[in-house]
Amino acid sequence: MKAPSRLIAIAITMFVAAGCVTTYSEPTKEDPEKYERAAKFLEEEIQTRIYNLQYQADAELYQNMKRLAYIGEPAIPFLLAGLDHKSPRTRGSIAFILGLIRDRRTIPDLVDHLDDEVAPVRYEIATTICVMGDNAGYPALIAGLKDDDIRNRYKAHEALLLLTQLDFGFEYDGEPDQRDVAVGKWQSWFDTLVDRGY
Repeated sequence: MKAPSRLIAIAITMFVAAGCVTTYSEPTKEDPEKYERAAKFLEEEIQTRIYNLQYQADAELYQNMKRLAYIGEPAIPFLLAGLDHKSPRTRGSIAFILGLIRDRRTIPDLVDHLDDEVAPVRYEIATTICVMGDNAGYPALIAGLKDDDIRNRYKAHEALLLLTQLDFGFEYDGEPDQRDVAVGKWQSWFDTLVDRGY
């Protein structure tokens, strides 16, 4: 998926959070204690938009993701269900959308999907978890620095750099020995984070 900078995505989060949506106060059957249910017409739009994620790219995809993020809470149960979709593009896009919505109640569901079989999807899910202030996503991103695919190493490194503003000398296209040293520093950083109770 050719996605825009996560900095841009995070920047529009405040705008997204300010959006208002007509909803029923009755909770969904799937999440009886969590999320407001969308009005019927909005449910249909949400489902259609999620279905279309697998076929979209570039600006069209991004506009669709922004709209789903703007809908916000009523879309969450449908988005969480979509984390099991057969299309990796859909799963990755949904993780990105949930990162825009930033509802921390979705973190346990996201953590449950950190074992996604497709590496870029794993890293998108991990990034979203960290964006919401939970450190559970960092191990997947640090592991991604050792991915055999240079594109996946790049994605994992860019996410860590954005989240922490740290680098530790890692070069995604560097020599294996150099990368191993940097990965060790990343792991030490994370271990220290855990030891300090963060």
